[in-house]
Parts: sequence; C-alpha cells; structure tokens
Amino acid sequence: MLAVLALAASGANGCVERTLQIRSNPSKARVFLDEKEIGETPLTLRFHFYRTSQIRLVKDGYLTHRGDVALSAPWYEWFPLDFFSEILLPFTIHDRHQYVAALEPRPTGKQAEAEEAAFLKRADAARNSGDLEPKK
Repeated sequence: MLAVLALAASGANGCVERTLQIRSNPSKARVFLDEKEIGETPLTLRFHFYRTSQIRLVKDGYLTHRGDVALSAPWYEWFPLDFFSEILLPFTIHDRHQYVAALEPRPTGKQAEAEEAAFLKRADAARNSGDLEPKK
C-alpha cells in the first residue's frame, strides 16, 4: 500500500499556491508585515504558513494604517486532506487572500492644530498623574 502511494505521489505534480495581495487607496504605500518592510502597494506575496499577521501601511500625507490579516487554512489544507491537495492532485490549487485598506488623509490646518493640542494635553495629564514613573 505504501509503495502504491509513493508511486502515485511521484507521478503527480499537485500543490497549493498561497498568495496574499495587499492593496491600498491610494497606492504606493509602504507595507510592513509583522514590523518588517516588504515593499509597497499594490503587492502580491507568497506565504507558506497560515497565521494571523500585523500589517502597517505608511504613506506621506496620510495617517498610518494598522490592521491584522488572518490567513486561515481552507478545508483542503486540514490534516489528513492536505496530503492529497499538496502531493497527489494532478493540478495546482490557488489559495488567494486579499487585504485592502483605504488610507485617511492626514489632517491639516486648524484641525491638525486642535488634534495636536489635545494630544499634548493628554500627554501632560499622563505625565502629571505619575503613571509614567519608572517601576522599581
């Protein structure tokens, strides 16, 4: 039986091609995947393992976008079905995932000044509350 499976596997050329496409509006945002810069949008990359990753998109003139992308295994990648989809099927399965983000323009003028003043006020309040004291 094992010899039959080995023979069948040697003649088959099946596999699963996993890709993640990352897009932004507007495009040309720098892409960081789990804090490692990997390129700019639009970007398509191959991955090998299903997991949840952190994505950060950065573009001048826009607020930084942060999000998580959960790459979940489809049913044909569950054990023991993955043996057949990865080795025995005579064709390639394409497992495509997408992450799309709309970037927000960075505030300017009076709105930016008001947001900066509110941020500085919160920072000063935190500093004065003693929450920022080093722990001993």
